[in-house]
Amino acid sequence: MEPTIHGLQEIRALISSPVQWQVLLQLSEHPVATRDLRQRVTSGCLPWALLRLWQHQLIWRRADEQWALTATGATLRPILQAIQTCTDQKGGTNL
Repeated sequence: MEPTIHGLQEIRALISSPVQWQVLLQLSEHPVATRDLRQRVTSGCLPWALLRLWQHQLIWRRADEQWALTATGATLRPILQAIQTCTDQKGGTNL
């Protein structure tokens, strides 16, 4: 049985900053290279966000230098898709 994330309290305990949400949104559809994340995520806190998400086993760094969601991180896809849909409907404003 694969680990999953259930409940708002658990999610809030794992993902505590807008930068972490930005990273997860970038990784929700496919793996992304670190250099591309630096261009897309609008904060200097990117290394901290990557470290925290990695420590919580939501993302991992592949051998090809790209970050991707883990199986546990992938359980957040429905939430990430809903956030992206709301963001798109509001004219592309990001977290």
